[in-house]
Amino acid sequence: MALVILSGFPCSGKTTRAHQIKEMLESKLAQDANDHVAMRKVAIINNELLGVTRSAYDESKSEKVARASLLSHTIRKLSKDHIVICDGMNYIKGFRYQLYCAAREAGVRTCTVHIANLPANCLAYNATLPQDSCYKEETIQNLFSRYEEPNSSVRWDSPLIVFPWCDSLVSTKGVGLTNDCVRGLAHNLEGLRVLGNDGEEVDSSVKPCPKGSNTSQKSVLPDQLAAQCENVNSTLKEEKSWSRIAEDLWTAVTKGDLKPVHAAVKTATPTSTNFLHILEITTSSVLSSLLSAVNDSPTRCGAVSFACVLPNSGKSCIFSINIPMGKTINVGVLQRLKRQYTTMHKQANAAGRGTSTNDEDGIAESFLKYVQGAI
Repeated sequence: MALVILSGFPCSGKTTRAHQIKEMLESKLAQDANDHVAMRKVAIINNELLGVTRSAYDESKSEKVARASLLSHTIRKLSKDHIVICDGMNYIKGFRYQLYCAAREAGVRTCTVHIANLPANCLAYNATLPQDSCYKEETIQNLFSRYEEPNSSVRWDSPLIVFPWCDSLVSTKGVGLTNDCVRGLAHNLEGLRVLGNDGEEVDSSVKPCPKGSNTSQKSVLPDQLAAQCENVNSTLKEEKSWSRIAEDLWTAVTKGDLKPVHAAVKTATPTSTNFLHILEITTSSVLSSLLSAVNDSPTRCGAVSFACVLPNSGKSCIFSINIPMGKTINVGVLQRLKRQYTTMHKQANAAGRGTSTNDEDGIAESFLKYVQGAI
């Protein structure tokens, strides 16, 4: 049905979001009036389920094995009756593209969810984990630097839904800003400096305006910053509530665009072992019978009916074709049309797009339709 690809920094809260998304989707499915939709399942695939520890990211070799395991288990779970949540960092855009191609090949929708969080928060949470289940300092810093953020302008990351790190998402009420979020927001407010009443900088994490910058940028006091944060908080409550995010996600996995399978990853149509042989002898038999009927016709035009014995089955069939007035039908014309027809089907068969069957009746009728259209 759909693949939900989670992406974010290590220790950014992806698993928490994954379970919240799973709970929301299961609730939506249960409420659907369509019994077939209600029977669909939601599954989470993550490193914890696969037994992959955080130490796997210490070395590139073990990390590749971990990613391959996540990819293979996710692909095996994709089906028309499952919503699969791939709960991992998925920080490499090439890996997200692999997941996108796998979903497209399986005929399911895709949606990317970016768990937006600050590195400082991720480091703080990682520090609270037991020694044997946390990231090493150099490992997590390396993952931060290599993270490739999802981009809604590329097809494999679209549609993109961003979960703000500062909301609780515990209920369906609006998103609120915590004190930490306010400080993070202050750090990222472009062109603002937070100054105390004495004009000194009150937070070392808030950098002053660089020298030579636009002098029209304003400095604000803490009270002014609090008022601005409150305005932003109101905007988040109005525009980024959990109910709206949930509705956007539900729409993406149930009504989003279903991308067609690319020819490079499309499964080839099964081919009969003697299809090309039957194609050749059937068209040759039809050509000979048609040429004989045309030569025996007094006018050599108009409706011409003829009998043809199919060479493989020995079945006798009656076919007809309408030859326009003044159109010359001879062996050269029919041989040229036969070569075009067989070449076209051989190429389609090699590319896995042909209808490779042993149905002689179907081949004969198809060939005559091709001849009729050509003359």
